[in-house]
Amino acid sequence: MIREHKNGHLEKVNDTYCLKCGERLMLNSKQRLFCPNC
Repeated sequence: MIREHKNGHLEKVNDTYCLKCGERLMLNSKQRLFCPNC
């Protein structure tokens, strides 16, 4: 995902999503695939 800031700067953001509910995880870790709620 690429996030665009208000000043026009583009930042590459690696978001990780829970495999069960699709909630975005705060920790961008490939080892953690599930959010705390699942």
